[in-house]
Amino acid sequence: MVYSHHGPVVVEKCIQRRLSTLAQGLDLVSHDLNVIVYAGVDGMIGHLNLFIAGVLHRDPSVGNLLIDPNPGVRTDEQIFNNNCLRLDKFEFLKTTGHLKRCYGYLIDGDLAIRWKDQREAARHRSGTLPFMSHRLLESWDSRPLHTAIDDLESFVWIVLWSALKTIKSPTFRELDWLTRISDDDVQAVANQKMTIMILISKPRTELSPELKPFHPLFKRWFSIALDAQDKLDELIASATIKAVPTIDLDTLLCDKAKSVHFIQEVEELCFGYYQQYLKGGTEFLQGRGMYGDLEKA
Repeated sequence: MVYSHHGPVVVEKCIQRRLSTLAQGLDLVSHDLNVIVYAGVDGMIGHLNLFIAGVLHRDPSVGNLLIDPNPGVRTDEQIFNNNCLRLDKFEFLKTTGHLKRCYGYLIDGDLAIRWKDQREAARHRSGTLPFMSHRLLESWDSRPLHTAIDDLESFVWIVLWSALKTIKSPTFRELDWLTRISDDDVQAVANQKMTIMILISKPRTELSPELKPFHPLFKRWFSIALDAQDKLDELIASATIKAVPTIDLDTLLCDKAKSVHFIQEVEELCFGYYQQYLKGGTEFLQGRGMYGDLEKA
């Protein structure tokens, strides 16, 4: 579940399945870039807790990830007694001070689904164009399976978009990136996102002085995203080809007997990428000194 220092955010048991929070949040834009990254990692953790509860958000965006203006500091007791934080699956989070403060929280579950429900999992992809994964955009017309892997990539686009909107002296290329991923042409956005991912994944990419210190993080995250896309597509292709007789994805998902093992494989794959993204984010923030006061608290 999504969390804030005020307590866990619950999924309301109603038709809309909205997420609610007692905290009043601020937009990510115009905050310190380190705080924007911190909030992005918090969003991933919140998304993970929803995923563990069987819910897939499907629409991480700048409007749905907010910053708590008064994040406070949690005690170890509050962290380890919080049933929403499944640290048994992510032991490495205990080794940093990240969980002692929560800058970001995820809201608005209007598009959320119970992802293990085969009928819901077979639904069309959803999201907000500038923040949707390249994979979903690239296969826009073919009803792609929307997974946590896609939402995790969305958080990277949220952080990058917010950073580009925040920095005071962006390069011409960075301004062009911001314009192009904010386009309303799906294929154009997909093409531009792949270009950005490939460029940033290279060891040497010219960035503005404000954004350059964050290149290692974006390089790591986009490398993870590209690998995750490939692995997910391979898993889907393998599952449909192995079926006897060969079937399409929708048919597989709607057949409970055939889909159980496939859903388990997708779940395991997603957990692996949650770990990679969160390790990348927390190690970067630790290197930036963002946990200095928290590790002593």
